[in-house]
This record gives sequence, structure tokens and C-alpha cells, in this order.
Amino acid sequence: MRGTPIWLHSALLISSVRESLLPSLMTVGVLILSRVKVTDIPGYDRLVKLGTERKGAILFDVGCCFGTDIRKMAADGWPADSILGTDIEPKFWELGHRLFCSTADTFPAVFLPGDIFDLTHLDPVSAEDRTLLHRGPTPMPPLRSLTSLSPLRGYVAAIHAGAFFHLFSEER
Repeated sequence: MRGTPIWLHSALLISSVRESLLPSLMTVGVLILSRVKVTDIPGYDRLVKLGTERKGAILFDVGCCFGTDIRKMAADGWPADSILGTDIEPKFWELGHRLFCSTADTFPAVFLPGDIFDLTHLDPVSAEDRTLLHRGPTPMPPLRSLTSLSPLRGYVAAIHAGAFFHLFSEER
């Protein structure tokens, strides 16, 4: 697209991503999904400070979609290699790389596809097992080695769920 004005290139890219999404998301537009929401959180600056000052702090984004919010957190200082996103639809993460012109090498945050309601993705902890919520002598597993979220118990410093709660029915 050499010689194409940047505004036209951006419009064509968004249009291309939107067309890729249509089979999966007939009712939600790409512009809504790509809006940064994490900065609306009161105390956002303290959240970023947590990631920049606490060694090994893990940020976990549930329902990360394109990774817009975790990209913003990384841009503001949270180390990208200490960020983990999950979404039920892996295609969203791939489209996020297209939308933001990135790759796994240029944006090293980890994406772990899965359904947060699936017990193989995240095994719930009962009240009797609260001791599991604290770090034990076991070192934190490398984020890229994860096949489920359960091994991260006790290691996550912050959880963001900006595009997640719409998935709950009244029963859940």
C-alpha cells in the first residue's frame, strides 16, 4: 500500500478486520471492541504503577478480545511479557495482531484461548481450599507454557474484566 494515505490505510485495515469478524460477531462492531476501556477505571494510574514496581506482577485480562486494553497497559509501562489474556474466540487475538500491526514477537503478551466457564480452563477453588490462593514454594510457571489458568493461582497481581460480564446470564 505504498503511497496510500495513512487514514485510508487505517480505514481499509479496519474494514478488512470487520469483514473477518462478521461470521463471529454479527451484532458488535469492530470500533466498539477496539475501544480502550481500562483507562476508565478509577485508580488506573495505581494499577499501572503496580505492574511497573512489583517484580513479576502478572496482569490477567478475562475476555480480552483484540487485546486492546492490555496493549494500552503495556504501552503505559506494564511489561508485556507479564500480561496474559484469555478469550473464548482465538480469532479475536489474531485479528488484534492485524488491527494493531503486531506479532507475537513484537507484542509478547500471552494469549490463552478458552472458555472461562469451562472447568478445564479454570478450576474453581472451594472455600476449604483457600490455602491454594497463596503462593506456595512452587515457582510460577512460565506464561507461555500454560494450557489452563489454574496454575496461576496466587500469582496474578491484577485482573481486568472490561468485556466479560455481559456473558453472565441471571442464573450465573
